[in-house]
Amino acid sequence: MTLSRKDFIKTSSVAIVGLAGNDLISEELKVFNSIKFEALHLKGSVLDKFKFARQAGYNALEVNSQGYNRKEILLASKISGLKIVSVYNSDNWTRNLSSLNTEKRVEAVKSVEESILIANYYNAEYVHLLPGLVDEEKPEESKKSLLCSLRSVSALLAKLKIKALLQNFPSSFFNEPAFLKDVLVSLKSENFGFCLDLESSKSEESLFKWTGLLQNFPSKIDIESTASNCMESIAKSFKKVDCISVSRI
Repeated sequence: MTLSRKDFIKTSSVAIVGLAGNDLISEELKVFNSIKFEALHLKGSVLDKFKFARQAGYNALEVNSQGYNRKEILLASKISGLKIVSVYNSDNWTRNLSSLNTEKRVEAVKSVEESILIANYYNAEYVHLLPGLVDEEKPEESKKSLLCSLRSVSALLAKLKIKALLQNFPSSFFNEPAFLKDVLVSLKSENFGFCLDLESSKSEESLFKWTGLLQNFPSKIDIESTASNCMESIAKSFKKVDCISVSRI
């Protein structure tokens, strides 16, 4: 659903109540009650799982780009009325976009391109990406390799009007705000943005360091509805945030 500022406060998510009057929030902020498809632990068909999620009160799903019958997923989405808001690429955990090995890096890029095409097939708006693993001995070379990988998928993102979101993850990945800011500035493209996973930044102190990215780049926030304490404190940073995905588990 798409909410105006006036309707924003009426959302069922307690986590974001009170932000509606903030002038830095975009005029139409998309708010989804979403769940990852893999989190639907019940027996039954793909359609059964979509229907279950719908009955449970969700209005969107996030789907892995690997491991499923895509026609089944798309059909279930259409029948159930559940939007697939984003696609994540599990290959990112094993295929490194910042690898210094050219062959391995190209394999990682091909996997991301496939995820982008799958997102387009599902009519999803976002693809989540791990920023890449750091080579501790050659960090600058790793950064250049990551930029090369991201630039190589930029044209496809622009053509299909899909955003690739670099997500904050554990420290073995590039996970410093200054680094991600530098990467996004270097790319000079609205096709790339940032996804803030609040589960990876539970304290206000650790969360606050990401606010600069929320202010300056296309952004999405993933939040559990129970994690409500710190949202209002960073509301002034929501200048470029255009989607909040709320998991009610």
